[in-house]
Amino acid sequence: MSPVDGFRFDLAYFLCGAVPEDPDLYIMINADDERRDFTIQQDAPPGWRVVVDTWAPAGRDFYPTGSGPYREGGTRSVGPRSIVVLAR
Repeated sequence: MSPVDGFRFDLAYFLCGAVPEDPDLYIMINADDERRDFTIQQDAPPGWRVVVDTWAPAGRDFYPTGSGPYREGGTRSVGPRSIVVLAR
C-alpha cells in the first residue's frame, strides 16, 4: 500500500462469467511505482490461468484464455504500473 493523502494505488476485482461457457475473470491493477502482492479472494474452485500480464516481456504478456501459465496459491505479484488478468 502506498498512501498519499489516504489514497491507494491498487485495485482488484472479480467478474463472474454471465453464462457457464464464459470464463470468470480476476483483474488486478497496480498503479503504484512499486511491485504489489495481491491476495486472490476468489480461489475456489482452483484453476486460475494468466491471460494478461502487462509487466511481462513480449511473448509472455498475453495468452488466449486457457493457455496461460497456471496460477497456484492465493497470491499474485503485480509489477509497477501494470495489470494482471486471470481467467478460469
